[in-house]
Amino acid sequence: MNILILISENEISDKIIKDEFDFPIIKKVKKEFLNLNAIYLYTNTKLTLLELHTIRNKLIFLKIDIIQIEKLLNKNIESLLVFDMDSTLIKQEIIDELAKSIKVFSSVSQITEEAMQGKIDFETSLRKRCELLKGADASQFESIYNEIHLNDGVKEFLEHSKNYLFKMVVLSGGFNPILKKFTIENNFDNYRANELEVNNGKFSGNLIGEIIDRDKKAYYLNYYKDLYEISENQIIAVGDGSNDLLMIREAYIGIGFKPKEGLKKEIMNWVDFSGMYFLYFLYE
Repeated sequence: MNILILISENEISDKIIKDEFDFPIIKKVKKEFLNLNAIYLYTNTKLTLLELHTIRNKLIFLKIDIIQIEKLLNKNIESLLVFDMDSTLIKQEIIDELAKSIKVFSSVSQITEEAMQGKIDFETSLRKRCELLKGADASQFESIYNEIHLNDGVKEFLEHSKNYLFKMVVLSGGFNPILKKFTIENNFDNYRANELEVNNGKFSGNLIGEIIDRDKKAYYLNYYKDLYEISENQIIAVGDGSNDLLMIREAYIGIGFKPKEGLKKEIMNWVDFSGMYFLYFLYE
């Protein structure tokens, strides 16, 4: 059995389904959550990546997201939700905000663009960008944290999370001081992030300890799965960029959240229009 989930703030008509899905549908179920509508199409047909992308490109003009999964998660069993931080849970990229605060954003963004084009890897990119922060006051973390804005639907997702058996973890290419405060205030169970060295209250420009790159994100997804004794088919991973690719692939359900084009080319499922609380449609 295969399930296609259509999600939109607008009503999803039967005509849309008839026009876009030319294979047998065994069952159709409608659900609502807050301002989102969802239609579940149960079928024995599994769409290829190309077929799913083709349908998605048609639905995009109607602002309808589509997700394909094998089965829904069990609400009554503990599950692991793993999130990226920057541009996923929050709207900002923290290193960009640091760069803006000390007026080196142009140089930092150029390095970021090189990484996005695949000219340099994530670790090299991160180290080069952190070097540009050398000498800045570490108190910048506090002021930037106070300006953080949750991404679309994250507030509502967190408000309802207490009704579920969630273990929630953030795996971020950002920095520990921000992640520590954010995860405590928002009741996450754990996090991993990078450590920007501070000497005498100033950034040294160096990173210390392990780098949370795409490989480490996949590693820690499995680490927390084992730590919390979570079943393989109760794991969701959510991210927006290429650094999230491996953890998205590793999860039972991996989702791009308003993802960058480079990530879209590599994954099956993403949402462009729905707020983060669309995740509740993935449960029975």
